[in-house]
Amino acid sequence: MSYGLFLFFKWGLRGTAFIEMAALLTLITWTAFEFYKIDRTSGLAMIPYIAWVTLLFRLNFSIFRNN
Repeated sequence: MSYGLFLFFKWGLRGTAFIEMAALLTLITWTAFEFYKIDRTSGLAMIPYIAWVTLLFRLNFSIFRNN
């Protein structure tokens, strides 16, 4: 489980959660790229996960910016 949930919901550290999610998204994208180099199907299977984390990243940013 991502520590971003605790940072965002439990402790209210929205900016810190945003930074943590940026790092998470970067590492997920890098992992997908490395998987793609080894096995194309494995790399492409990571796309929905990247899309989901990107959606949460943007949602976190909008809440951080508006509060």
